[in-house]
Amino acid sequence: MKKENLLTLIFSGFIACGFAQAPVADFSGTPRTICAGQSVAWTNLTTGGVTYAWSFPGATAPTSGATNPAARTYTASGVYDVTLAATNANGTDTMRKAGYITVIASPTIVVTPSPGYICTGGSVTLTATGANTYSWTPATGLNTTTGSTVISTLNATTTYTVSGTNANGCISRTNVLVYVNTNPPPTPGGITGSTAVCSGQTGVTYSVPNGGAPAGTIRTWSVPAGATVTSGQGTRNITVTFGSTSGNVCVTSSNGCGTSAASCLAVAVNPTPAVGTVGTITGPTEACANQTGVTYSVASVANATSYNWTTAGGAAITAGQGTATITVDFTNANDNICVDASNACNTSAQSCQAITVVPNAPAIPGGITGLTTVCNGQTGVAYSVANVPNASVYTWTVPSGASVAAGQGTRFATVDFGATSGTVCVTAGNACGTSLASCQTISVDPNPALGTIGTISGPSAACANQTGVIYSVASVANATSYNWTVPTGASITAGQGTSTITVTFGITAGNICVDASNSCSTSSQSCQAISISPSAPAIPGGITGLTTVCNGQTGVSYSVASVPNTSVYTWTVPSGASVAAGQGTRFATVNFGATSGTVCVTASNACGTSLASCQTVSVDPNPAVGTVGTITGPTAVCANQTNITYSIVSVTGASTYSWTVPGGASATAGQGTNTVTVSFGTTAGNICVTASNSCSTSAQSCQAISVAPNAPAIPGGITGLTTVCNGQTGVAYSVVNVPNTSVYTWTVPSGASVAAGQGTRFATVDFGAVSGTVCVTAGNACGTSLGSCQSITVDPTPALGTIGTISGPSAVCANQTGVTYSIPSVANAASYNWTVPGTATVTAGQGTAAITVNFGTTSGNIGNICVDASNSCSTSSQSCQAISVSSSTPAIPTGITGATTVCSGQVGNYSIASVARATSYAWTVPSGGSVTSGQGTTAVTITFGNTSGNICVSAGNACGTSLASCQAIAVSASALSVMATPTSTTCFACCDGSATATPSGGSAPYTYSWLPGGQTTQNISGICPGTYSVCVTDAGGCVTCANVIIIDPQGVAALTDNGTLKVFPNPANDYIFIEGTLSSSANLQVNIINVFGQKVMDKSLYANGSFSEKISIGNIAPGVYFIEIRSGEMLRNSKIVKVQ
Repeated sequence: MKKENLLTLIFSGFIACGFAQAPVADFSGTPRTICAGQSVAWTNLTTGGVTYAWSFPGATAPTSGATNPAARTYTASGVYDVTLAATNANGTDTMRKAGYITVIASPTIVVTPSPGYICTGGSVTLTATGANTYSWTPATGLNTTTGSTVISTLNATTTYTVSGTNANGCISRTNVLVYVNTNPPPTPGGITGSTAVCSGQTGVTYSVPNGGAPAGTIRTWSVPAGATVTSGQGTRNITVTFGSTSGNVCVTSSNGCGTSAASCLAVAVNPTPAVGTVGTITGPTEACANQTGVTYSVASVANATSYNWTTAGGAAITAGQGTATITVDFTNANDNICVDASNACNTSAQSCQAITVVPNAPAIPGGITGLTTVCNGQTGVAYSVANVPNASVYTWTVPSGASVAAGQGTRFATVDFGATSGTVCVTAGNACGTSLASCQTISVDPNPALGTIGTISGPSAACANQTGVIYSVASVANATSYNWTVPTGASITAGQGTSTITVTFGITAGNICVDASNSCSTSSQSCQAISISPSAPAIPGGITGLTTVCNGQTGVSYSVASVPNTSVYTWTVPSGASVAAGQGTRFATVNFGATSGTVCVTASNACGTSLASCQTVSVDPNPAVGTVGTITGPTAVCANQTNITYSIVSVTGASTYSWTVPGGASATAGQGTNTVTVSFGTTAGNICVTASNSCSTSAQSCQAISVAPNAPAIPGGITGLTTVCNGQTGVAYSVVNVPNTSVYTWTVPSGASVAAGQGTRFATVDFGAVSGTVCVTAGNACGTSLGSCQSITVDPTPALGTIGTISGPSAVCANQTGVTYSIPSVANAASYNWTVPGTATVTAGQGTAAITVNFGTTSGNIGNICVDASNSCSTSSQSCQAISVSSSTPAIPTGITGATTVCSGQVGNYSIASVARATSYAWTVPSGGSVTSGQGTTAVTITFGNTSGNICVSAGNACGTSLASCQAIAVSASALSVMATPTSTTCFACCDGSATATPSGGSAPYTYSWLPGGQTTQNISGICPGTYSVCVTDAGGCVTCANVIIIDPQGVAALTDNGTLKVFPNPANDYIFIEGTLSSSANLQVNIINVFGQKVMDKSLYANGSFSEKISIGNIAPGVYFIEIRSGEMLRNSKIVKVQ
C-alpha cells in the first residue's frame, strides 16, 4: 500500500471513532467551605452527557437528576464527597470528588437572663454563651449592643435577638424574652377544692389556675384558725390539715412588683371528726363451695358509726352488715370481700380481701416416693407425693419415735427415724376437708447407722514385691465388717473383714481402699494412694562443692545430681561439722569446724538405701576472714595531690590487705596493711581493699574518689537587688554554677547576715542599715577562688509595716455611689495604690488610706477592691476585699414556717427559705412579742405576748428591702394563770393538808396535773407538809404552773419571818445566798427541789445568831426551784428561778 493511502485510512478511522465517545463528567461547586446551614451552588462541566445522576451526601436533598441542580444546603458540620455520573448512548463516566465540601459548625447561642423577670423600670442582665462575638437588636433599653453581657432596663416586655459569630466566622441567632411585670400579679382564679370537711381531716387539697401570672409569682395561702398548710405554701397547689373551725381558704399572688387581692373559698368544718383508716380484714382467705356462716371482721375504726361490707362473687352477707363483723354464705365462685367505715362527715377508703372458693375436699394423694427400709436412728430421709389438685395443705404422720424434720404442710417431707418400724402417711386438705391417707410401710433395721470412716494408716510408698505391709483404719461406730481393696498385683494376706490388713505388693502402684458395713448400711470408701519403687536407688554421682574450707567456715554448699526412684538423701559430714540446711534433699549446706574429713550422701526409698558417694574435704586451720568495713578518707581530692591516707578497721582473721587505686594514682605506703598512703594523678575512680589469709579472701570494700583539676574559677556576676531598704529581710542573691566547686562562701555588709543558703550558690540576706558589698567565693579541696562582689546601697527609709484589712461594705447595689473603703495607716508608708473591679471607679482618695468608690451596672461577684502601701524603698503586698453587686432588691420571702396558734408567753421558732440576693432579713412580731434570737437571719426564736397578729419578714440588700411576707398568728385570747391556795396540816407530822388550784384566763375547760403525786383534780387533800406544784392546761393547749407550800404548824416561829431569813438573788445564775438571824444556834438543812418534787441538791450548815451562806447552783439546769430550809421541827420555803 502506498504511504499516502495508509495515512488516508488511519485518518478516516480516527474520524469514525470520534463519533462514538462516552461523556467526560466534571463539575464545580461554589463556595466549597461554608458554615452549617448555608448552601453550595453547582455548575455542570460535563462534555457529551445526556442524563445525569448527582449524589450530595450530608445535604438536605442528597440526590438530583438535573443537569444543573439547585443549590444544596448542609446543616451538619463535616467534610463531604460529591459525585456526578454522566451518561450517553456510548457509556457512563463518573466523577467523584472526595472531601470536596467542608462544613464548619455554627455556634449554638444560649442566653441566660438574671433575674428571670423584672418590674417596670427594672434592669436585667443578659449573658450570651457559645460564640466569640455578639450583636444585640433592638437597642431598646440596652446599655450596649455588643459583647457577651448586656444590661437591659425596660418598662415593657421586649424580645431581643442576639447574633453570635464564632472564630470561623459562622453566625447563629437566637431570641430572648425579657418579661416586664407592669403591675402586681392578677388576683388568682377560683380556688378548686372541698367546701365541706371534717373536724381534724388531713390531706385536703386546694389549687388555683395559673391565670396568666408572670414567672416568679408567689402564692401565699391562709386557712381557717386551727388549720395548717402542710405542703405547697408559695405554689398554686396546697395540702391542708383542718382543725375544728370553719372559715375561708384564701390565696394571693405576689412578686417583686406587688401583691394581688385575695381569692377565697368558704370551707365549712363538720364538727364530727374524720373517720380513721380501715385495717386489714380478718378471716379465712379460702372457703369451700357453698360454705355458710364464715365470719370476717375489721378492728374498730376511729370515729366510725357504720361499716359497709360488699362481696363481688355472689356470696351473701347473712349477718352483721353495718358493724365491724359479718357472717358470709359462699356460692361456688371466688369472691372479694370489701369494707369501708363512715360517719356523718365522711367515708373511709375500702379495705378488701380476696377469697378463693374450692369445690370439695382433695382426692387421696398418690403413692409415696422414698426409702422403704431405713436404719435405726437414720436421719434426713426424704419422702414426697405428686401434687393433689385443690390441696392447700399436706399432713404427714410417721412411725413412733420418728419425726418430720422439715416439710410438714407441703408435699415434700424429711423424716428422722427412731428404732420402730411403721407407716409414713400423708393426707391432702383444704377448706372443704381432708382426704383419706396415702401410706407407705417402712421397716427399720435394728442395727444403727454407721459412723464415718477415717483415714487409712500405713506407708504410702512400697517396694516392688514387698511383703507383710500393714494398713489399718480406726474402728467405725456400729460397723460389723470392713471390705478392703488393693492395687492390681497386690494381695491381702491377712485381716480382710477387719479394720487391719497385711498386704503383699506386686510391681503396680494404685489405691488401697476400705469401707465399713453392717446389715443396715455401707459407708463411703476411704482410700490411700500407694507408689511402688522397683528397687533401692543407685549410688549418687560425684558431689559438687568446695574440697578445701576454712576453720569454722559456714554456709558451704554441696549437691549431687538427681538419683531415679529416690525419696530421701542422707548427708554425713566430718566431726565438728553440721548440716545446716537441706538434709533429706540432694542439696546440703554445711557449717564446718576445725576437723577435715569426708562429706558423703546416700539415696534411699522404701526398697533400701544406696552405697554412699563421698568427697574429701580439707579444713585449713586458719579461720575464714571477717567482713571488710567502710574505707575512711577524703572522697574529693585535687589533681596530683599526694600523701592522702585511707584506712579500714582491722578485719578478723586477716593476715594481709590488698589495695587498688584509680588510674594514674599510686599507693606510696602501707600496701598489705589496713592503712595506705596514696598519691593521685588527674583521674577519678575507686579506692578498694580486700582482706585475706592463707584460707580465704574477703569481698571488696570500695570508696568513690572525685579528682578536681584545680581551685574553682571566680564566680560570675551576682544576681539580686542592688538597692534595699533599711532592715529589709529575705533578699535573694545567686551566682551561676562554677565547675568543680564544692562550697560557696558569702560575705555581707556590716549589720547584715546570711539568713539561709551559706555554702550554696543561692543566699538569702537580711540587711541592717549599712551599705556595702555582697561577695561570694567558690571553693573545693584544691583551694578557694577570688571573690565576686556586688555593691549594695541601703535606703535609709525603713521598710513598710504590714498592711491591714480593708474596711467597707462587701455587698453593694448596682450604680451605688459614694461608697467608702479604708485601711489602718501602714507604718512608714508614703502612698497607697487602690484598684477596683469591673466598671467601678475611685472618685476620691487615691493615694491615701481611704477612698470613695462609685459602682457601675455590672452585678454579681465582680472581683476585688485591693490596696498596697509604698514608700521610696518598697511596696507592700496587697490587701483585698471581695465585692458582690446586687442588681435589684431581693424577692419577697416565701412562706413562713412555724406554729400559727400559740399561747401567751409561748416561745416558738420560725424560718423561711433563703432569698436570692438577700444579705439580711428583718422580722416583725405581734404587739407584746419579741424576737429573742436570729434577727437578721432566715430563722428566729420569738417570745409571744398575749396579742394576736402577724409575723412578717422582709429580705434586704444594698439595693433596698423587699415587700414583707406575713403569717397570721392566733394567740390565746387571755393569758392563762393559776393561783394555788394551801391549807396547812393541823398538827406536827400530820398529812391532812390540802391545796386548791384556781385558774383564770385562757379557755375552759381546764385540766390539772399535780406533782408530786400525779393527781388530776382541781383540789387535792390528805397531803403532808412540803412543796407541791400544779400545772393547768386550757382548751387551747396553753399551760401555766404554780407552787404551793403545805406548812407544819409546829415549826414556823424563827424561820417564817421574812425579816429574819432571806434567799437572794432571784433570778440566780451560779450562786444563791441565804442570810438571816436566829434567836439561838441551830443546824439548818437546805434542800433544793424542782417542780416535779425531786430533790436536786441539799446542804447542811450551822448558824449561830446572824449568818450568811453562799451556795453554788451552777450545775443545775435552768428552771423554777423551791428552797426548803429546815431546823428541827421548823420549816421555811422560798422559790427561785435559775437562769442560764
